[in-house]
Amino acid sequence: MKKKTIVFLLLTICTVMIPAQVDTFEVKTDIRWERDLLRIRVENALNPEIFVIQEAKLQAEREIEKAFPRILRMALEPIVVNSKETVKDLISTDLTYLNVIESLSQNAFQENFYLSENLDVLISEYNVHLYSDFTKIFVTHDTPIPIRPHLGYIAADDYSAVVIVATGLLPVFGKSEAAALQPALFPKLLSDSGETLLSQENIDPAVLTERGYVTYYPADTELTEHEIGTRPLRILAAAVFGELHTDLVIRNDDAKKLLSRTANIELLKTGKIHILCDSENLNLTLTAPLEK
Repeated sequence: MKKKTIVFLLLTICTVMIPAQVDTFEVKTDIRWERDLLRIRVENALNPEIFVIQEAKLQAEREIEKAFPRILRMALEPIVVNSKETVKDLISTDLTYLNVIESLSQNAFQENFYLSENLDVLISEYNVHLYSDFTKIFVTHDTPIPIRPHLGYIAADDYSAVVIVATGLLPVFGKSEAAALQPALFPKLLSDSGETLLSQENIDPAVLTERGYVTYYPADTELTEHEIGTRPLRILAAAVFGELHTDLVIRNDDAKKLLSRTANIELLKTGKIHILCDSENLNLTLTAPLEK
């Protein structure tokens, strides 16, 4: 009798000491700025105790659907909105954004949905458009503030697009340091005299919620005539600015070329700004486990 009691106690102690297995989703996200896409891949292991594979797959699918608002929030939080704030910063100050993300999660496009080769993991892939699906929650103005033109003369053409090369480490405007450009949803464009040439408030809300006003590309991208037309203005960035190094500074002469002609001001207002930057700073990739 005593022997059985001792065995029972040992089993009980061993059970307590063994940590519980925590089930998790494996989540990987990629931002493709040049395609206006946030791509999310979720892996969920099938329950081995369910022997009918279709039932196990259905359960795994329901678990992902239930958790997807949390998954989407995790994917969106690191995205830089402007020179000072990430999505996570904004959520921490205004919980209204959580309701928007909840709504957005219901409309995310499921691109692929399949089992792994070993038939033991359900893989679900989603696409979310950053601008048309997401940025509308940050647009608070109805009428854009006019861009102030340059009134003096400077030799300039009517350009078809603006291409800014912002590769490598750039001087941080106003500081004795250098940093790489950080892509953001709403960056500013400044002249090297410190004048703000373009910001979110200068853009029509319809443009902001359709495609944004800047497009980022890897530095080695060969931009086509379809993207930049036949007469683009190519500019070398002079510096970066902002707490998060999101804003670009260009030389005064280049700024005047843009602001001295009505057609070029239209380029700024309609989102014809193309930015080339280092690919390692362009694609934000996150991989993380998430508790079910």
